[in-house]
Amino acid sequence: MDLVLLLGAHRTGSTALERVLARNAEALGAAGLTFWPQAELRRDRAFNEAFALTRRAVRNPAARAALEGLSGQLGARWQAAAQAMRGVLLSEENMLGHMAANLRHGDFYPSVAARLRAYAALLPAPPRRIGLGIRSYAEYWVSAYRYSLPRHDLAEFSVLRGALAAQRRGWCDLVTDIAAVFPEAELLVWPQEALAAELPAIAARLIGYPPEAPALAAPTRRINAAPHAGDAALIHALRRDRPGLKGADLAAALAPLRTADAPATRQPDQDFTDEQYRGFARRYAEDLDALAEGHAGARLIARPGDEAPPDGSGGEQKVPARRGTARMAAPAPEPRPGDEREAR
Repeated sequence: MDLVLLLGAHRTGSTALERVLARNAEALGAAGLTFWPQAELRRDRAFNEAFALTRRAVRNPAARAALEGLSGQLGARWQAAAQAMRGVLLSEENMLGHMAANLRHGDFYPSVAARLRAYAALLPAPPRRIGLGIRSYAEYWVSAYRYSLPRHDLAEFSVLRGALAAQRRGWCDLVTDIAAVFPEAELLVWPQEALAAELPAIAARLIGYPPEAPALAAPTRRINAAPHAGDAALIHALRRDRPGLKGADLAAALAPLRTADAPATRQPDQDFTDEQYRGFARRYAEDLDALAEGHAGARLIARPGDEAPPDGSGGEQKVPARRGTARMAAPAPEPRPGDEREAR
C-alpha cells in the first residue's frame, strides 16, 4: 500500500484539498484510496507533539513511551487499511512547523528537516508521494497573520513586516529540505493561485486517483478563509484592556464591533510597502521558474492563472481528474542542511 503525505503548507489550500477528498470519499474508496485528515490526527496529543517528544525521548522514558505508542497506533491503522486499500493520504501541515512561530520570529519554517525526520521515524511506511502547496509570499504572510492572530498573541503587523520581508528563506528551501528527508518520494508542488481551476485535478494527481475514473467534485463554498481584515485592529484594541483574550470570549467581544461596510481585503495595518511587494513578487517568480525546472527533483504540476483566488474555493465544479501540467523533473541537487532550531 502506498503512503502519500500532504504537508500543506498553511494558507495554501490544503483544507480545500481535504474537502475534495472527503466529498469524494465513495469514489476514492471504489478506487482503493482513502485519507487520514489532520483533524483526526490532531486528536492524539503525541502526534501533535511528536517533534518535541523526539527531542526529549533520549533522556525521558515517558516521551519515549508516548512515541512508541503513537507508532504502534499508526501501524495498526495502516495494517487495517491495507486489507482493503491500495493507497492512504495522510494530511498534516503542522509537520512543517507553525504559522505563529514563523510570524513571531520572522522566519520561514526553519526546522523542516528536523521535524520531518522526527515524523519519518513514526510513519508506517516511507511516503511514495508528497504534496506541497505554495503561495505568493506577501499573500501568505498576510493570510497567516489574519488567521493566527485570534488564536495567538502577536504584535501588530506593522511591527513584524520588516523582518518578514527581510528574511530570505523560502519555498525552494522547503522543497530542498523535504527532498533531503524523503529522497525517494515523488514531490509534487502547486501554487495556491491555481486552485480555483485545478483543485479536483490536483487532489486526484496527489492521491493517485485513476484518470479514467469519474470526475471528482469540488467543494461548494469557500473553505477555511482567513478572518475579516478589519478584525486585526479590533483584536489589538480589545487585548489592550483584556490581555490574552481568545476563543469564544474573543468572538463574543468582536461581534458587536464589526461594521458591515468594513473593507474585506488590504488594510494599511496589515500590508507591506510597494517595494516589499515587488521584492516578494520577484522571489516568487524565481521560485516558480526554479520549480518548473525541477528544483530538488520536485514537479510543478500547475501554474498560477491570471487572477489569484481567495483563501477558499467556491462554486461546485466537475473537473476531469487529469494530471495537470506536470513536467519530468531534473535530478535533485545536493541538499543544503536544514535549520535545526525548534519552532516555537
